[in-house]
Amino acid sequence: MRAISTYADRRKQAPTLAERREQVGRELRLNPARSDRRLARELGVSRQLVAIVRRELVKQRQIRDVPFRRGKDEKTYHCMNRVAKGETS
Repeated sequence: MRAISTYADRRKQAPTLAERREQVGRELRLNPARSDRRLARELGVSRQLVAIVRRELVKQRQIRDVPFRRGKDEKTYHCMNRVAKGETS
């Protein structure tokens, strides 16, 4: 019994979806200008998850929709498809 509980204590549990969403939201609140792909790579999540969380935070007005994003190469890129574009709410 002791060996099983020790192994269970040592193995790393993958973060849940809620934990990943919270981590993405926290990072977006700190720096909303980071690109979705850059943030996804840094956090080890999909860029779709970053885009979904960004869209929710902009809609809730917790972050602003910036007209540019900074990529992993540290260059600034103009956003053609901004989050708020086309929304009627």
